[in-house]
Amino acid sequence: MIKRIIGCLTLGVTLLSCTVAPQKSSDTRSPYDTPEWFDNDTLRATYLYTEGVRVVAESGVDSTALPYFRKVLEIDSLHAPSHHQISVIEVLKDPQSALAHSQVAHRVDTTNIDYLGQLAYAQTLNGQYKTALHNYTKLMRLDSRNPYNYRLAAALYAQTNMPFMAISVLDSAEYKLGFVPELWNDKRELMIRHKLYDRAISETLSRVANTPYDTGNYRVLADLYARTGNDSLAMVNFQKATELAPNDVGTLLAASRYYLSVGNERKYLATIQTIFGLDNVGLDTKLALYDSVIEDIDFYRRNFYSINTLNMVLRLKHPGEYEVADRYATHLIRAGELDKALVVYKEEAARPSAPVEAYTQVVGIEDYLGRRDSVMHYLDVAIGKFPTNGQLHLYRAYELQRSGESEKVVVGAYKKYLKIATTAEDKSSACASLGDYYFAQNKPNKSFKWYAKALDHNPDNALALNNWAYFISELAGPTPTLSAAQTHELERALEMSRRACELSTSNATYLDTQAWILHLLGRNDEAKVVMKQAISLNSQEDDTLLEHYADILAATGEDFMAEIYYKRSIKAGGNQQRIEAKIEALKAK
Repeated sequence: MIKRIIGCLTLGVTLLSCTVAPQKSSDTRSPYDTPEWFDNDTLRATYLYTEGVRVVAESGVDSTALPYFRKVLEIDSLHAPSHHQISVIEVLKDPQSALAHSQVAHRVDTTNIDYLGQLAYAQTLNGQYKTALHNYTKLMRLDSRNPYNYRLAAALYAQTNMPFMAISVLDSAEYKLGFVPELWNDKRELMIRHKLYDRAISETLSRVANTPYDTGNYRVLADLYARTGNDSLAMVNFQKATELAPNDVGTLLAASRYYLSVGNERKYLATIQTIFGLDNVGLDTKLALYDSVIEDIDFYRRNFYSINTLNMVLRLKHPGEYEVADRYATHLIRAGELDKALVVYKEEAARPSAPVEAYTQVVGIEDYLGRRDSVMHYLDVAIGKFPTNGQLHLYRAYELQRSGESEKVVVGAYKKYLKIATTAEDKSSACASLGDYYFAQNKPNKSFKWYAKALDHNPDNALALNNWAYFISELAGPTPTLSAAQTHELERALEMSRRACELSTSNATYLDTQAWILHLLGRNDEAKVVMKQAISLNSQEDDTLLEHYADILAATGEDFMAEIYYKRSIKAGGNQQRIEAKIEALKAK
């Protein structure tokens, strides 16, 4: 807030109380103008300055006074109080302007300590550390009881790589002012930063002796002992700190970090458990801590039962919180207790405030367990509660398709999803799914119609491009000769396949589609290059890719290598009867 000059304020109040000025109803003067009867510049400047101070006092907003102070400077360009106040208001928003105003204020009145302090502060913000330090040195002499001056001087010494001078300044402040927590904290940080651990320990022990019930000193001492490798004393002081302040989150967190750093996992988890039991710690903080605890899988395995206890404490302290239940259920799943996890999620889904995630977890587990009826039941319940949730509608359509429902039911479910889908990508994916469905139903015309719609919504839907291209190649089949219409369709499919590969590089399945279309077009040398790349990316040994590569090798006359890949395809799960017939055909050449 603005510093007030009491003398000026008193003068302004006196003048206003002794003078009465009639106001006309048609008065259109600016509020920053002075009354007409003030024909003296000094009186006008004083009046406006006083008005600036008044409006700040009433509004609590410093910037409201700026127009008054600027008006003063139009009358008297060397009005030091106004320059000072503008500097105070602008120093963070416009440091350069603030510095210019502060320089004028100090030049006009070099004896004013407030002006000198503001000048030093503005110089610091403008990076003029040397001149700012010179002024703070003056202030430590002129205003020796103000700890702020010592603190800023020490900070400037530290900034200019003179840490020992900074510590010396803080020592001087302690000698003159006694113990000031902020200055002590600054000095301790400086000593730690420059590894003056012995001195820091000695001074902290003195603080402990003077204030034996201040838990912060024990925390500091424990940290210092930990830094010097004196773990036994560090442990003792952390225990003392937590005994003095059993509900202090900062102390408990510092202790937990220390226990973890020295590998004392038992005490680490016990401290975390204490934090979880506190009412003054928010759930978000506890969940973040829990997530950090389980982040390391090896740590998780070693301390599985202790982490189970953490879950129990969270459940006890925060009943009805889905985030807590979700973490507990996940813990149960990792323990192989799938049915128990399902019970937890079902309990959450039964709550009126249950989020959609509770239902999707239930559906996912029931799906994994193969309970189709339960999957559909919970999907229907969830859709009734969240009718505009696209994920649920899409899942339901997929389930209906998988369970062999009629075309009318399946397509109707996908169309319901299309009505609520909000993005072009989502609509495109649904249309592509219908394209896949109709091709599986041996209805290629309808299939290709939906693929076209998918690309209308999103021309860069790589999956739709690939599947459409592959299904075109399936219809053409490995015939000895292609009709003109088949060739045209395959050429169109090749373009779609190439685009899919551009959109999703390093995709073995998409590369297989492109290579197979090239093979059908008789361009086997090109097909071999592309298929080789697909095989190199095929880490799962896909039998279809291996068989396709063998077919292409056979077409290029590489019978020996073709036989090797046919056998690999059989080993990967390919149709043995069909592939052995191809091997026999190779041998019969």
